Amino acid sequence: MNYQNLKVWRDSYQQALNVYRLIESCKDWNLRDQIRRSCISVPSNIAEGDERYSDREAV
Repeated sequence: MNYQNLKVWRDSYQQALNVYRLIESCKDWNLRDQIRRSCISVPSNIAEGDERYSDREAV
């Protein structure tokens, strides 16, 4: 199965895009970068988990 077909990945990716747009005007560069990294970590972790060759960590 491709991670891009997972509803949870699509929803988290869309949420990350929304956060990127909303936080664009933030003048606190450190806060903005931290928020961006944290919001993209969810879809990134889902994609990384899908790329593994075993189902050991799958629930």
